Amino acid sequence: MAFVLSDRIKETTTTTSTGTYTLGGAVSGFETFTANLSNGDTTYYCCTDGTDFEVGLGTFTSSGTTLARTTIISSSNSNNAVNWSSGSRDIFCTLPGSKAIAKDGNGDVILADDEEIKIGTGGDLRIFHNGTNSIIRDDNGFLLHTGNGSKDVVVTGNGTFVSTKLKVSGSRTGTGGVVSAIQLVNRGGNAGVTDDEGSFDLEAWRVSTDNEPDLLLRTAGTLTHRFSSTGNVSLGVADFNTINERLVVIGNILAKSSTGSILKLQTSDTTVADGDTIGAIEFSAPDEASGTDAVLTAASIVAEADATFAADNNQTDMVFKLGSSAAATEKMRLTHQGNLELSGNISGTLSTAAQPNITSLGTLTTLTVDDITINGSTISDSGALSIESGAAITLDAVGDIILDAAGNDIKFKDNGTEFLRIANSSSDAIIRPVADTKDIIFQQRDGTEVARVEDNGTFNIVTDKLAINGTAITSTAAEINKLDGVTATTTELNYVDVSTAGTVEASKAVVVDSDKDISGFRVLTTQKNYVTATDDVSASSTAHPFQIGSTSSTNIAMDSNEIMARNNGSISNLKINDGALQVGSSDITLSGNIELGHASDTTIARASAGVVTIEGNTIITTGNSDTPSTTTSSSDADFVLVDDGGTMKKITPANLGITSGGASKGFAVAMAIAL
Repeated sequence: MAFVLSDRIKETTTTTSTGTYTLGGAVSGFETFTANLSNGDTTYYCCTDGTDFEVGLGTFTSSGTTLARTTIISSSNSNNAVNWSSGSRDIFCTLPGSKAIAKDGNGDVILADDEEIKIGTGGDLRIFHNGTNSIIRDDNGFLLHTGNGSKDVVVTGNGTFVSTKLKVSGSRTGTGGVVSAIQLVNRGGNAGVTDDEGSFDLEAWRVSTDNEPDLLLRTAGTLTHRFSSTGNVSLGVADFNTINERLVVIGNILAKSSTGSILKLQTSDTTVADGDTIGAIEFSAPDEASGTDAVLTAASIVAEADATFAADNNQTDMVFKLGSSAAATEKMRLTHQGNLELSGNISGTLSTAAQPNITSLGTLTTLTVDDITINGSTISDSGALSIESGAAITLDAVGDIILDAAGNDIKFKDNGTEFLRIANSSSDAIIRPVADTKDIIFQQRDGTEVARVEDNGTFNIVTDKLAINGTAITSTAAEINKLDGVTATTTELNYVDVSTAGTVEASKAVVVDSDKDISGFRVLTTQKNYVTATDDVSASSTAHPFQIGSTSSTNIAMDSNEIMARNNGSISNLKINDGALQVGSSDITLSGNIELGHASDTTIARASAGVVTIEGNTIITTGNSDTPSTTTSSSDADFVLVDDGGTMKKITPANLGITSGGASKGFAVAMAIAL
């Protein structure tokens, strides 16, 4: 754990005796130890009650918030732990005077022998004087020190190496034995690095005609590497003066690092234009004895600018060139958009296609892949073809989109769970939900539900959403249910296919209009009719219970106790054909006259009570009772006119059986009607 020293930390404690301090909380204006230290950290502390004190190194424990008295530095108890009695006291972070580093009067910081300055989290770098040598070392024991008081600086592992040169020495176990010391030397004015045994030699030496020093590396006395002043590097080349390339390697190159080695090919061009080479790798056999085409570039990989570079553009294509009987030419290009363009054919099996697109300029006969990933979306055929996309999938075809499932089922899933299936059953199309207790819902564009197939098999249509040939069916379910139990054929049900409500149509049911009216009957035969309306009939009424004929022409209108002949709003004559009126035992009461022929012809009228006249002449009177009360009686009449086959004849009352007692009212009326 770490050593921590922080400002403004002060708490109270009531711990007694010499045990571990239990921290009681921060004093106003200060912070707690918990806010600044982690479990196991150490710090300097001071505890005092204003009289006694104790300064030491304490170890903090976060559980229970305690501070152990690890080391007592000074105290009022002869630098021992103070045996505290009951009461409260303050405990706070402090810097003991004996632990502070300060300049003396000369401005120096003095550390005693073997007191170290440690640098690093774990004190990895240590600087100190051990009483003999000044030493810089780490915890692994590697030392840089002045050996035996001489002026040489020695770097050593196990032991010392004394020389007038700067030497690095040490040893290792295993194959190869002891590693000889490495020396920095000045050889005839040329600075160099060598070892004691001459197995290698690195020297700065003027070997080129420009008189600039090159860096040469010899191994076992043989020159193997050259780093020229012009920046060229030659590895494993004997004749350095014939090499013009920046880096020449004879042999293999190995680059290795824990994070992966990087080979960078760069251009120094400050204005890169379309078609410029950014970097390239070329393959050739320059030592081929055949010469001519054999020594030309056989293949190359070129990073080629696809547009003029700008602050917002570095479009680059990767061009692959191959040779046949001349220098290599382009055969394949991976564009900056990620498209793969081929100048030839693809044959055999393409086992890996890492590019998003493959464009064939030749003939792509067969392409076999395991999975295809397009911009993060994957098409996979692991048993069953699947398309996985992090966004929407759009199928857009100029022609039809065909789903052909030999297994007869087309399944719809949501996050792997099937919810709808379209199936083929003997060429019948079946649409059904897969999840239990779920419905198939039909909605219009705005999401309004129109109908649904419910889980119980019911086809539920929303009110006013069912129509036939554009005509809405407005019947409610309750109204349609009135047909429940009715046995009818299709032809019979078609009887209700009415074009206009309120109008009678041939071979159709009769439907009243919005005013509950019906028109168009030709012959209506009924056994019984009951008319319950009570509106009185009048010359122009239309609300009466019953009417024969058009209101705008001649008609007969009736109410509960009246029959009226009318003609276009005016009262008209009621005509009864010969023998058409038959009266039983009941009386017939007429409130008006009886016209024979036309209105201007013979009129039989009621002159007064019991008096009947023909054209104003009294033909019979009975008074107001069966026994006449007037002087004029039937016996006083001279004669009665009778129509005999169209000839009017006079008949006396006696010949008619009318005696002096007078005829009854019923007889007189009957005779009047007969006449």
